[in-house]
Amino acid sequence: MWRNIVGGTPPDFRNVEDAHNKLQLQINSRRNEPILVVLDDIWQFSDLKELLFKGERYITIVTTRDKKTIQSIPPWFNKGHYPLPSLQEEHAISLFCRYAFEFGMSTIPDTHNQELVKQVQEECKGLPLALQVIGSSLNGEPDRVWEATRDALARGEAADDNQINVLLKRLETSINVLSLGEKQCFLDLAVFPKGQIIPADVLLDIWVYVRRMRPHEAVLLLQKFAARHLLDLKRDP
Repeated sequence: MWRNIVGGTPPDFRNVEDAHNKLQLQINSRRNEPILVVLDDIWQFSDLKELLFKGERYITIVTTRDKKTIQSIPPWFNKGHYPLPSLQEEHAISLFCRYAFEFGMSTIPDTHNQELVKQVQEECKGLPLALQVIGSSLNGEPDRVWEATRDALARGEAADDNQINVLLKRLETSINVLSLGEKQCFLDLAVFPKGQIIPADVLLDIWVYVRRMRPHEAVLLLQKFAARHLLDLKRDP
């Protein structure tokens, strides 16, 4: 934030509070320059509180799946709440089909059970991430897997309106369709710090030397996880 708002190399900070205070002073001194900060995909207020600043012509946009995150912002911030609706059925089925069937397809193919596909799509509750991940996890799977996923989604209804809980309950089914060995390999991602980019060769080494997979099987599994949007593959810049 210092590099983008103030510019240049930031000074040494004693702690987070010191960094916050010094950046706030810089924002106060830049009264004529409008500043827009977007804090995307904040899951809880503890991730947000140190990133809030006040200033003339300084605006912060926060996106979150839990409205309690916004409600926890202190009242002295001039705030507005703009709830976004879930995808309408037409757009939801189009997004779902793009990932559940041949890429680029926006409608249910005649070769599939129309009613079953619609039932699974409806259980995603119009959440784009759920539509994408669950659709990818069902790509190429037989009807029995679709039916099991539909039933699991129906049983996983969250007890409240917290969109994070609704989303996580639905994403859980994309893990349940994996074999036991694949689940163990997926859990290996959790040994790395949150937000860290994991070198592919390090992950492959774990699967080959710890999980005793053959090298070509490890590469295929990595590609499978990427195709199902359980991880993102990125090339070195």
